[in-house]
Amino acid sequence: VILDETTGKDSFQNSDKIKNIITQDTIAWEQKGIQTITINNCGRYIFLTNNDTPIKIEMTDRRFVVFEMNPEKRNNADYFKALVDDFNNDDVVMSFVNFLKNRDISKWNSIGERPITKAYEEIQSVNIPIYARFLIDWSMKNNENMEYSASSLFKKFNNFLERGNYDMKITASSFGRYIKKYKGIIFKKKSFSTVYYFNSKRIREGLIEKNFMEKSKVSDYDELLIDE
Repeated sequence: VILDETTGKDSFQNSDKIKNIITQDTIAWEQKGIQTITINNCGRYIFLTNNDTPIKIEMTDRRFVVFEMNPEKRNNADYFKALVDDFNNDDVVMSFVNFLKNRDISKWNSIGERPITKAYEEIQSVNIPIYARFLIDWSMKNNENMEYSASSLFKKFNNFLERGNYDMKITASSFGRYIKKYKGIIFKKKSFSTVYYFNSKRIREGLIEKNFMEKSKVSDYDELLIDE
C-alpha cells in the first residue's frame, strides 16, 4: 500500500490509525454497494514524500524504517526503462519472488534489527515533547541540583521557548502539571508558593530512559553521575 506525497499535516492527525493498521491482523473491507467483510491484513505500508517530517515517529516506535533515496539515477531514462521492462517480465518477477521466499528470516528480529538511519533519527527527534527539550537544555547547562519557585521556573521555560523560536502558548498551571511528570523533579507547596526541586542526576536518567536524550551525548561528568 503506497501513500504518495505524505505530509505531516495529514499523518500526524491520523497517527494512531496508521500505527493500528500497520500491525493489526485483519481489516474491514467494503466493496461499493456490498456489505463490509473482514479480511486478513496483508498490506505493507510505504510512505513516499519530499517533506522533512512526513510521519510521526515516537520515541518508543517499533514499526517504521526510513530511507533517504539516492538521487544518482534521477531522470536517467535508460535506467528506468530497463527497470520497468524487468517489472513487466514474469520470469524476472518470479525470480525475485523465489529469492524472497527462500530467504531465511526465522531468526530475524524485525524490531531490534531494523536499520536505524540518520533520516529516521531526524524525523523521530521532532517528536520529542517540548518539556523534554526544555529539560535537555537545562541538563546540559546544570550539573548541580537546583531549586526554583513556580514563577521563576515558568519564566525560564518561556525564555527557552523564545530562544528556540517555538510558537507555543501555555499557562503556568498547565506547565506545572506537565513538568512534574518527569523523573527527578519534585514539587512542594509552601504557605504562599510552590517550589520545584531539580535533581540533575535523576533528570538525566529519566530523559535517557525515555530515549529523549542519548547517553553518549552527555559529558564525562554526567556519565559518572548516571553510572554511580
